[in-house]
Amino acid sequence: MKYNSMNNRISLEDSMTKQFITIDKSAIEHIQDPAEQNQRLQHIMDEVISLFEGLRGDQIPVLPHYVELHHVDVGNSVPNNTDFLDTINGDIAAVLQVPRVAAGQERGSTFAATYNANLWAVQAISRMHRILGEAATRVFMTHLDLLGIEYRKQDLPTIAFEAMDSETPLNVMQRTVMGYNAGILTLNQSLEMLNLATIGKEGEERVSLGNSNEGELPRENSQPGVETQE
Repeated sequence: MKYNSMNNRISLEDSMTKQFITIDKSAIEHIQDPAEQNQRLQHIMDEVISLFEGLRGDQIPVLPHYVELHHVDVGNSVPNNTDFLDTINGDIAAVLQVPRVAAGQERGSTFAATYNANLWAVQAISRMHRILGEAATRVFMTHLDLLGIEYRKQDLPTIAFEAMDSETPLNVMQRTVMGYNAGILTLNQSLEMLNLATIGKEGEERVSLGNSNEGELPRENSQPGVETQE
């Protein structure tokens, strides 16, 4: 709909008359016959059109004193393209529920704001991908129910979208270390995620290493440097 609106807007601007030519009555004031006057005006217009069609971009037309070229300022009647495209981008951002700077750094915005907006946009679009995938699965399930076909949800095909962003090697390493320290991943699984060789059966056990950076919270009304007696 927005694409059609943009095309209609541009077509409207192109179709509007931005310049016109007037011929003063002095060009035919010496002719008395109305038919000859009409013929004379038609001849003048044909000559003017032929003159403009033969001009290059760097040439200025030389017109008779009775022919004047007028330019029309359509800025007041039709908004400029920048404001129109800005309105279109605002509507699209509202539908996608993402900030407008997600499509590029906006005027007046800082790099930090643009970076955070891009992260927000990735999350919002990924959420829409999940919603679309779930909706398609429900439609497929309804279709099978109407046909009387038994199925299991885990056997149904799924929709996979291309990733909105890619992980850096550092991100993969951090995610792998977190999973191994929490006891979710085995050592072999962690090595496979890092494209490293496994170490055998001893790497199949899950071991929770805990978080060595965690400390105890201070007690209420306690003072730093003072030991608490039990």
